[in-house]
Amino acid sequence: MEKIIAKLRRSGYRITPARRALIALLIATRAPLSADKIQATLKRKNIRTHKTTVYRELAFLKDEGIAGEIIFGDGKTRYEIAAAHHHHLVCTGCRAVTDIECSKKINALFSKAAHKVKFNMQAHSLEIFGVCQNCH
Repeated sequence: MEKIIAKLRRSGYRITPARRALIALLIATRAPLSADKIQATLKRKNIRTHKTTVYRELAFLKDEGIAGEIIFGDGKTRYEIAAAHHHHLVCTGCRAVTDIECSKKINALFSKAAHKVKFNMQAHSLEIFGVCQNCH
C-alpha cells in the first residue's frame, strides 16, 4: 500500500482518508467489488463517503493504473487492485470469484487471433463461468 501512496504523492496527488481507505480495501479484498459493495464496506468501517466520491475515486485509481475494472456479464462493474495479469473463475451459484493465472501460451493465442484479423488488441479479459465446489 505504501508504494501506491508514494507513487500518488510523487505525482502530486493528495491522499485523502477516503482514497487511503479505498486503496486499503482493494488491496485487502480477494475478489473484485462493485462500487455499492465498496461504499457499504467503507460505511461499516465508519468511513462515510458519498456514492459519487466512491465512483470518482475508482475512476481516478483506474486512470492511474492502480485499480482494474471487470465486468462479469451481469451488468455490474467491479474493481480490484491492478496486479499481475490474471483471469477469473466465476461461480454462477454464489458469485464467488477465484483468480487464476493463464499460461503465456493462452495469452499468445489471444494475440495471434487478434493479429490474424488485423485487430489491434489493447487488453484482454477471460472469465470462466461455472459452479464452485461449495455450490456443486
